[in-house]
Amino acid sequence: STKNVFARLNKSQLIQGFKLHLQGIPCDKSIDTVRLLFGATFQDFNPQYVELGSRCMGKMAGFSIYDDLRKIRALDDFNFDMIEKGFSDGIYGREIPGISIEKLTQLKENFLRKSQQINAESMMGKARKIKGIEVFDNGLLMETISMGKGPIPKDEDDIKVHYIETSALGDTLVNTYKKNKILPIPWRVNSGEMPGITFALKRMHVGGIYRVFVPLDLSYGEAVCYTIELVACGPKGSFTQGVKLNNNK
Repeated sequence: STKNVFARLNKSQLIQGFKLHLQGIPCDKSIDTVRLLFGATFQDFNPQYVELGSRCMGKMAGFSIYDDLRKIRALDDFNFDMIEKGFSDGIYGREIPGISIEKLTQLKENFLRKSQQINAESMMGKARKIKGIEVFDNGLLMETISMGKGPIPKDEDDIKVHYIETSALGDTLVNTYKKNKILPIPWRVNSGEMPGITFALKRMHVGGIYRVFVPLDLSYGEAVCYTIELVACGPKGSFTQGVKLNNNK
């Protein structure tokens, strides 16, 4: 079981690795060592690599927290000594007096929600200053990079698009130009995945390229920006017949 495996790890090495890479040192090779410990399918356990593997698991955990805080621009908002202590307490099962797990979870959720709101407001504020940006009553912003000459898709139409999705901080989340170099992905306009994109697609011309800034309440939990190339559109089933629509990622 997971509990039994954890009990066999070297806790001091976990903590040492965590402390070292909480400072933002990348650990790209660590996963290779972890595979030596747990096997290629992560179903085994090789005691020969328990110390090095435990240290590498700590490294990965430390860098992951650092990178998450960097992405939401919150590195200056946290006491890293306290993060290290919290990690160590968790590894050894030490409870924090007067603070329940539920309270800690609520504090984390409140912080993340506030950070998302701040980052969203920053992105949307900068976007509003773009020359020629269209501002809609629902809060969505759309920039026409290249005006297409083709038709505008309707609700039930199938479309083919390429898109680049970036976070409110500018990190690339999805790039279909890299993911699919031969054909753009099929998508149905009213697939229901994101109301902001559905709204924007019905205001684009085939052949055009647009940048869409989607606020929190029209997205799926965080404000995002899409650069969309609308390649083609056609009646329902033209491109999506037999295709599972799952285009967020």
